[in-house]
Amino acid sequence: MININEALSAVLTENCSRQKVYKEIHCARNYFLAEDIRADRDYPPFHRAAVDGFAMGFGDIQSGIRSFEIKSELFAGQESNFRAASGQCVKIMTGAALPDGLDVLLKVEDGVVHGNTVQIPDQKYFSGMNMAARGESAKKDSVIAPKGSKINQRSVHSLAAAGIASIPVFEPPSVSIISTGDELVPIDHVPGSCQIRDSNYFGLLYELQKFNISPSNYCIVPDNRNELKTSIEAGLQSDILIVSGGVSMGDADFVPHILKELGVRQIFHNVNIKPGKPLWFGRKGSQGTVVFALPGNPLSTLVSYKVFMEPWLCKIFYARAPVKLALPMQHEKILKGQRPEYFPARITQSPENAVSAIEAVKFHGSGDTGAAFGSDGLAFHSAGSQTLKKNDIVEFLPWSLL
Repeated sequence: MININEALSAVLTENCSRQKVYKEIHCARNYFLAEDIRADRDYPPFHRAAVDGFAMGFGDIQSGIRSFEIKSELFAGQESNFRAASGQCVKIMTGAALPDGLDVLLKVEDGVVHGNTVQIPDQKYFSGMNMAARGESAKKDSVIAPKGSKINQRSVHSLAAAGIASIPVFEPPSVSIISTGDELVPIDHVPGSCQIRDSNYFGLLYELQKFNISPSNYCIVPDNRNELKTSIEAGLQSDILIVSGGVSMGDADFVPHILKELGVRQIFHNVNIKPGKPLWFGRKGSQGTVVFALPGNPLSTLVSYKVFMEPWLCKIFYARAPVKLALPMQHEKILKGQRPEYFPARITQSPENAVSAIEAVKFHGSGDTGAAFGSDGLAFHSAGSQTLKKNDIVEFLPWSLL
């Protein structure tokens, strides 16, 4: 049995090269950029008015001029070759390009207009006041969206501004999911008295959708060696195979043996972690299907995915690693057993100092289908301390990503 860091390192060693494809910008949500996107020009491409007002020269203001002649009016999108003489200004609208030599913008409500002149108040002025300087957001040819960036409502503005209508993205891997167990029935079936509906598939589905991955194959297979072998063999045609259940030490846990029979190389089996100890990880050949065989209890599946599989998916898409926070415990917690534990927790406010803190969510073991409900993520209790005391700092993995 290996420790968590050894297991994660082994997972991250394996690669899964993705092909570059192009998606139209309105169809690229949740894909990841396959190359750096560079600015096609400076942004903004001109000195831009940030407010409606009057544009004038800082040198004039420094020389003591407080009354300016309004010589022109400029709107967004207009070009102007205006050259202001001393004591002259232009009335300008938000978004318009400032004429050369005018580097102070007085808000329209701050000036007092008399005919074609404007009086400016005595206040602090500086060059660049109320304007966005050319290139302050990005210089031409600079990287505005790095490889591995997720395309979402925040990044799409930069891509659209740069004229990237067809976006180079990573093609998602093909994924097969097999849920195992005589006790499982599909979501739309009425379970027998000793059966349960398969919830693990939908938990994994929602997590994979964060990477724009839609499983191409999903099935529930009973604890029958021949049926399992047939389904796993079919699943090995995908880039990634996820098996839920059948990896422990019971008489019906056939998955590790079948994978070996089908030529899948075991990289590790069993991790010193709670929940999720029976996790199995391997690969078909050196560049073939990557296999995550996860323990079947719902919380074990989620922990195995969050701690090991999610960082690996971030790696193959060149995305930033999942966020890890360091937060204080709001209350004492005792570790049951000897294995380091991930437990569902919520972020709450500590009444003493108004600092965010971690509060454990009550649940009834790793088989509790509602164990993660109401939680914000997973907190970590290392085996180095049997008791987490109030205000002890713990590692916290939020469910949200990227």
